[in-house]
Amino acid sequence: MGNEKYHAKLVREKRKRALDEFANRRYTTVGVLALRAVVEAVDACASRKKLHFHTSPRTAQAERSRWLKKEFPELTKPFNTLRGIYEYFRSSRHSLGYMRAPIYLAWWWRFPTHEHGNRAAKAIDAMEKILDVLQKKTGIMFK
Repeated sequence: MGNEKYHAKLVREKRKRALDEFANRRYTTVGVLALRAVVEAVDACASRKKLHFHTSPRTAQAERSRWLKKEFPELTKPFNTLRGIYEYFRSSRHSLGYMRAPIYLAWWWRFPTHEHGNRAAKAIDAMEKILDVLQKKTGIMFK
């Protein structure tokens, strides 16, 4: 079981990586890194109340989401936005190799589109908003 200091350290690392990937225009990884940073932040806040979602991996995401919406209802919209962006980049259209096609035929992933940039920017904004609110209300340093 991780404690809040451990989870907060992971949040800082994943947040930094998400910001670096965004700055380097590697947009397809921004969504997953931003979501992972938020998940670690939720785990840090919950561990303060002796809750550990990762003890039951099958239901961890649903329990985490439920807990966040119950404890911080103002974060429901940015959290749903972040999950939607994560699902968009996780879809088969955006996976490297385009599912069954060899990687050298999937030329498009090397050239980020305007839409990818917009979605990645929304993911960064949602992550920052969530981390700001959690940091302000709990006092745990995520930045």
